[in-house]
Amino acid sequence: MRFDMPMPLHIHRPAGTETGTPPLSYILDREERIAYNGADLLCLHVHTVIGSACCGAGELNYLAVPGSIVAWKHAVDGSGNPVSEVSPITEPAEQAAVKKFLAERHPSLQVVFESPRGKDV
Repeated sequence: MRFDMPMPLHIHRPAGTETGTPPLSYILDREERIAYNGADLLCLHVHTVIGSACCGAGELNYLAVPGSIVAWKHAVDGSGNPVSEVSPITEPAEQAAVKKFLAERHPSLQVVFESPRGKDV
């Protein structure tokens, strides 16, 4: 077990920014803070282009959830982007409950939980 791990950081980027590298990248449409069980969830409304050689390209819209907000925009990165500290949602039962809650609010969007990737998420 790791007890001394710092909470992951989320860098807030402007809408329209592409994050990640293909095939696991998305374009940020907007961020939303949603109150849930006494905490705020950070939800990213994003889209990605998908397609195939035979059928052409399409667009997939979904919610990416880095986690619960621990510290909101408490710092800035080297480029001047605000940075928040988040607590990832990793337990399957908790993920299922959050998905159910978010599906009621955004029924047309799939919910994806972002996995911590070191200190910068």
